[in-house]
Amino acid sequence: MIKTLIDINVPLDVALCREGWPASEGVILLSEKGAVQGWVLGSAFPVMDYVMRKRIGKIESHRALRVTTKSLSIIPLRSSIISEALAKYPDNFEHGLQMAAARQFNLDYIVTHNVQHFDNSPVPAVTPAEFIDIFKRDSGRKNVPFVDLSAQLHDVYNDIDNALTEVIQSSAFILGPKVAQFESEFAAFCDAKHCVGVSSGTAALHLALLALGIGDGDEVITVPNTFAATCEAICYTGARPVFVDVDERTFNIDVSRIETAITPRTRAIIPVHLCGQPADMDPILHIAGKHNLWVVEDACQAHGARYKGRRVGAIGHVGCFSFYPGKNLGAYGDGGAVVTNDEDIASKVRMLRDHGTTDKYHHAVVGYNCRLSSMQAAVLSAKLKRLDKNNDMRRQKARLYSELLAELDVIAPFEPEYSEGVYHLYVIRAKKRDELREHLASHGVSTGLHYPVPLHLQRAFAHLGYKEGDFPVAEMLANEILSLPMFPELEAETIKRCAKLIGHFRSNEVQDSAR
Repeated sequence: MIKTLIDINVPLDVALCREGWPASEGVILLSEKGAVQGWVLGSAFPVMDYVMRKRIGKIESHRALRVTTKSLSIIPLRSSIISEALAKYPDNFEHGLQMAAARQFNLDYIVTHNVQHFDNSPVPAVTPAEFIDIFKRDSGRKNVPFVDLSAQLHDVYNDIDNALTEVIQSSAFILGPKVAQFESEFAAFCDAKHCVGVSSGTAALHLALLALGIGDGDEVITVPNTFAATCEAICYTGARPVFVDVDERTFNIDVSRIETAITPRTRAIIPVHLCGQPADMDPILHIAGKHNLWVVEDACQAHGARYKGRRVGAIGHVGCFSFYPGKNLGAYGDGGAVVTNDEDIASKVRMLRDHGTTDKYHHAVVGYNCRLSSMQAAVLSAKLKRLDKNNDMRRQKARLYSELLAELDVIAPFEPEYSEGVYHLYVIRAKKRDELREHLASHGVSTGLHYPVPLHLQRAFAHLGYKEGDFPVAEMLANEILSLPMFPELEAETIKRCAKLIGHFRSNEVQDSAR
């Protein structure tokens, strides 16, 4: 996505209907629609207000300023920007501030009518009309990232900036008010009574299992086609992971195979809501109740997903989430959470995350340093407000993908009736997966593999004694799955381009086989 700094004269054109305003309005509309990221320096607003008040009065000026803040994100005038402008552009300080801001925020262009004032800019300066031409030219040719975290920054930056400033000014960096605020908000979001913020999704799984009393000699059932952390957390406790193969359509645990894996040592089941699609929880809960087992949901890829109308995470005894930056709800570093409706479990996780403390310097158990930082909690609270909207956008992108791929020689994701997935990943299956991936890469489309080697075949877990062929469905999927670009801001035209490239790959295959 193109990121640009908007000079003050562009929104003024629109507000005052000055000469050249249609091109300026076109730039503002591109930003408002999310087709580009438009930024404006915060110091521009008093100047804009001064100019507009003289022309259209205070009320209309403030209305125009509010419209501008909805269309453009604001870059605060920080000391680093001022220092760079003074050092590099002492004779052109006003425009030097914009050049410094554009460089520090890694923007692609500066859009202005006064291009001549930006001769020494490290970021190209173009007129509104030139920018629109650039957008039209580049929109169909640019590389497609697998995920674009910078695309969401435009929408949430100012809220995060304000929240982080509050943390810094309060100096409450460890388990401060922002952590408690986020825990309350995320518990409510998950329809759970309790949420405990921790340092990562791995820590969430580990501490949840410890809180349930799982340890040496125990067994925990899970799947082999998940990220290593699911299995690592079990091993950290001293328990043994026991794998069950997965359903070919959903990629989630095959509930018909669970009971055959239960032994007298089995203490828990960890269903993984892979790619943001809920596992079939009712049969799992039935089996767990029948055999007196705990159910720990690995919801690290499924923030906000629903199973039969219920949010995942609070359906089993415990739910575990990761806030790794690329997740649907991602922090600006590592973070995680445990959610539960059981007060005793929540209390144990709170002790374990903070060195086993009940009160300061009073340690009830040997614990860990697995606390969620206040800075990350502040980021997460700002992003949580937008999570449902962003998940809806992911579902819209997924529907478009599936419609376009329906007639092609790939298998699109399957969503059961009980599921409302949130498409952390959009994963297709293709017989010639590696060749298709190379074809897409050659045309600038990035993809991912989640995951190319099942855990039972990983060297780290060789001690479990599994071998190739033990879980044929998971192994087959590992050879066929391909994750296509997926993020809320992904443009429809980009999805169409990806689908067209997949269609071209199939057409070329047919032509090659006919020769």
